[in-house]
Amino acid sequence: MAILRNPSRTARLRELAAQTRLRARLESALIRRLRAEFSRAVAAAAAAYLDGGRVSLEPALRPHEARLAAILGPHWRRTFAVFGERTFDAAKGVGVLDTKDAQSDFAQRTRRWIELFGADKVKAISETTKQRIIQALDDGIAEGEGIAKIAKRIRETGRGVIGAARSLVIARTETHSASQAAATESLDVLGLPEVRREWVSSNDARTRETHRAADGQIRGQGEPFDVGDAKLMYPGDPSGPPEETVACRCIAAAVIPD
Repeated sequence: MAILRNPSRTARLRELAAQTRLRARLESALIRRLRAEFSRAVAAAAAAYLDGGRVSLEPALRPHEARLAAILGPHWRRTFAVFGERTFDAAKGVGVLDTKDAQSDFAQRTRRWIELFGADKVKAISETTKQRIIQALDDGIAEGEGIAKIAKRIRETGRGVIGAARSLVIARTETHSASQAAATESLDVLGLPEVRREWVSSNDARTRETHRAADGQIRGQGEPFDVGDAKLMYPGDPSGPPEETVACRCIAAAVIPD
């Protein structure tokens, strides 16, 4: 992240826009991979149901979780690397000439964050896929449909509730969460006592009221932001409740206040 000296509101919004553009480039590749994986999972479930009925669904869907992990793990690492590098570059502008030790510490924190949150994130996404496929199956049974028609219903679920829209939300949420964690951790390892973090929200029609109220809060490293009833270390903090983190667009800007 950029490190802003006595920033105006305009400067904060420029930083918000810059981070948003950077995340969008990272999100685009993830969206494509997620859509392909959801299509693959749905096709496997429909084929398995045609062959063996409900009992065959679980084995068919079991590889879905591992494939999601193989997609999301590298994406989180790439996002951490991109946003961490941006912070280390900005540190040179405030007199930090050697960031080698900080970068080594940051690499360890990247691994720790993925170990702490990654498995639960992947499992939650995988379980939601399974639940929606099973819901499609149960809806078909309730309608008195035959096996072939239920399999078709499952395939259609992949183009609806499991497909493109969900891929977009997940890609945005996971890229945002990792980017803000990276910005926070990279700033922390630099150990700049004068630098604070400021919550910056876009304050448009889509902004949550709790995030609008949090706009302008300034915190030191290791101090959480108060967002609604939650305490978040950064926007998109995965330890926070979904209603405050999913599809969030806020950032924590690094500032040197008066």
